[in-house]
Amino acid sequence: MAFSQKAEKWKQFQSELESLTPDKQNGNTDLHLAVISSEIRVAEDLIDAGTCVDVANHLNQTPLHLAAWIGADEFVKLLLELGAETALKTKTGKLPLHMAAWKGHPSTAKLLVLRDRTTLEAQDATGETPLHWASWRGKVRTIDQLIDLGANVEAEDQFGMTPLVLAAQGGKHRAIGRLLDRGADIYASDEEGETALHWAAEKGNLKAVVELLGRGAHVQAVDLRERTPLHLACHGGHVEIARELLRRCADLGKPDQDGSLPLHLAALEGHGEVAQELLAQGADLRSTDKDGMTPLHLASWVGNDRTVQDLLSWGADVDPRCKAEGAAPIHLAASEGHVAVVKTLLSRQANPDSTDKAGRTPLHIAAGRGHRRVVELLLQTGASVSPEDQDSNTPLDASLAGQHAEVADLLSSCGAQPRRGLRQSSSAPKAVSTQIREDQERKGLQPAVKSPDAGPVQSPLPYRSHTMSPQTWNDLRAQREGGTRASSHRWTPSPLRQPARRAAEQCPACETEPPQGFVGVASDSPRRRFHPGTPSSFWMQAPMTGRSMPSTCLSTENEGTGTWSGSVSPPARRPTTGANGVPGPVRQSWASSMAHALEAAIPNFSAEELSKATDDFAESNVLGESDDAVVYLGTIDGEDVAVRILNPYLPHASARFEQQLMVAAASPHPNVLGVRGLCTEEYSIVCEYAHHGRLDYVIAQDKPSLTWKDRILIAYGIGAGLNHLHNCCPTTILHANLSLSNVLLDRDFNPKLAGLSRACLESEAHHNHKSLGEQDGAEDPPAAEQDIAAFGVILLQILTGDTSGDSSNLVSTVEKAFDDNRLLRIVDRRAGNWPYQVLSVYVDLALSCIHATPFGPDLNTYVVPKLKRMTEVYATCISTADRHSPSNYREHVQTK
Repeated sequence: MAFSQKAEKWKQFQSELESLTPDKQNGNTDLHLAVISSEIRVAEDLIDAGTCVDVANHLNQTPLHLAAWIGADEFVKLLLELGAETALKTKTGKLPLHMAAWKGHPSTAKLLVLRDRTTLEAQDATGETPLHWASWRGKVRTIDQLIDLGANVEAEDQFGMTPLVLAAQGGKHRAIGRLLDRGADIYASDEEGETALHWAAEKGNLKAVVELLGRGAHVQAVDLRERTPLHLACHGGHVEIARELLRRCADLGKPDQDGSLPLHLAALEGHGEVAQELLAQGADLRSTDKDGMTPLHLASWVGNDRTVQDLLSWGADVDPRCKAEGAAPIHLAASEGHVAVVKTLLSRQANPDSTDKAGRTPLHIAAGRGHRRVVELLLQTGASVSPEDQDSNTPLDASLAGQHAEVADLLSSCGAQPRRGLRQSSSAPKAVSTQIREDQERKGLQPAVKSPDAGPVQSPLPYRSHTMSPQTWNDLRAQREGGTRASSHRWTPSPLRQPARRAAEQCPACETEPPQGFVGVASDSPRRRFHPGTPSSFWMQAPMTGRSMPSTCLSTENEGTGTWSGSVSPPARRPTTGANGVPGPVRQSWASSMAHALEAAIPNFSAEELSKATDDFAESNVLGESDDAVVYLGTIDGEDVAVRILNPYLPHASARFEQQLMVAAASPHPNVLGVRGLCTEEYSIVCEYAHHGRLDYVIAQDKPSLTWKDRILIAYGIGAGLNHLHNCCPTTILHANLSLSNVLLDRDFNPKLAGLSRACLESEAHHNHKSLGEQDGAEDPPAAEQDIAAFGVILLQILTGDTSGDSSNLVSTVEKAFDDNRLLRIVDRRAGNWPYQVLSVYVDLALSCIHATPFGPDLNTYVVPKLKRMTEVYATCISTADRHSPSNYREHVQTK
């Protein structure tokens, strides 16, 4: 889509803004620094001494750019009076007016436009005018100011997006309303034919959808792929938006260019609540797409068991056949190893011996793919053990062709006989698995066996794709919370294969081939309609190995949009027949090659090993769960570990998992939660276990009690970990989710930064995090200063013991106490008597962090050194080995 192509240019601009630091490392001159520091007299002296007012740093930013960025009207007036150029562009084509519009400074924008009106319609490298940026950022007062000055409300960028479309893409409903009030065309679309309503529905912004529909937006508008807003809302799982669109008479039966109805997309993505809403409104269960796939086919293919149950309960035919291969839903579920779906279909009288057009039964396909649990289930329900397909091959032949020893042994033990493929032996008969392994050795392949010193079991294939049993995440949560929506099937990981993964022949960013021998997953999954390719890549060095490896550049701003983040979008492919009869060839996912590259540095455990380590993922071992993941306590080699399993039903789960691996691999530090291994089969990361748990719980319960000296040491550790992420990794890592609950304490009470699931590399991800002191009520994109502001809040929570999460009230209370010189009234008395000198320095540092800007304070040169000095002077630093508990620590200090 258009905006995904724009993302690269946007990231350049964001990188440019984040590089505005109060030092000369970016080529900033003394005049730049004077502007950043708001020292107008110094600036006047420098100019009087002959400094050029248009001097540029290495990003081509002049002092006027910086003054416009921070909204320093006095500096802007001074520089304009002295002849500063308003038409000079940065490396990304931004004028000072773009900077002012981006940040939302209407008065600054007015000064710049009155000086040079030609800048009002100036376009940057992606064709954005100042009004585009103000609209996307939701700066309402700046929008009014620019339009009052004559800005064109229908200006298009190089992707055909008007300010209104861009505001809808950014989810800024207030900006949408204001632009419509000022005459914006509600029917305007981008080069992909997507209107503002398409974007609002796709991004899940209900207020924007209601605003647009109330202003007359066409509910049946179609883009170039014939998708309506309802298609996009159902694909994204936005049930409230789907309900609103249906209330406005959206057409349930409108197919897109692939023949998919909204119900197909809801079933494909596992959005059961959306599917229920569509069915209640009369959606057709028997409808098919261009491949003859019904919603039940799609839900079975991707393993959405809850959706399968819902569709069957509404009367869906259990054995419909698709046109291309004549496959029934049970064939597709068996091909991908979805045990729970196969079990559900069999319980609804699906025929275990049904055949497709090639004569293959579900047992043929499951055996050929090595899905032992599915094979066992089919055999238990009476499936014929030796049916023959059109080529006279039996399921045992399929398992032998795929080198699946355990499945072959199982079938052989049930009386199956191979017609071909096994090497005959004149000696006593050997187990099928033994013969397979001998064949592997003869061919030079590595057998999947574990020697005493071999470490974790490794697959003969360098990467095995993943799926989990099909009970959806919401069902799991409902089951554990006693809800009524839980099914009887327990959600547990399983070492099977998932079709819905991105795949490509080569990396589109650098045109390099993936490592030879990789086996990925079916790139021709029907999900490819909304996921048309692999993410682009950038390169970084793997810790400990020095190997270069790609990391996904998929921006979270595009999650759920189906947008392509690279420069080239490979052509979409329809399913074709593979060697073993699976619906779609098995291809290499370029993104998955990152996980393979990490195996050299991080142990790769098998799913069976993780199951053993966690007592078969026992309920009693659950440490915590959210919509994103479930965390289990486990034991590996006598060490307690935390096994974090990513929710496979999240949008772009594969890209999320691999990006989390890259973040984890790039950030080893004593104060960042350490990674002990990974499991590519299960989207799992094995981390060190923090025995004392979350810091907010420790503070709230006062068990164990933390003295003020303990708290300073903990604050220093948190700051050191955050500084490492920002300044010491191969590429800048923003935590983007820093809070007291994401700080864990290990056995020695060392703080560990956790919760890195939302961390982003080099500010790629554009989460909607609100920052303190933002203007116009809009949301700023992620930046280092947001992490620093969150760290400042943590410092105050450690000081006051307030773990309620109401940061605004906490900050205002502390600021008032600081101004009134009454800090002792707001400290946590359980921590002992804080020396006032310590208290004053600590609070001043915390408040400076909370009000962080792109220009300071700097973690590396100011915040962390100041905390370190506090630990040295006031906390009587001792070694970690001597401090096994706060009480021991206090005893140690008292003896000094």
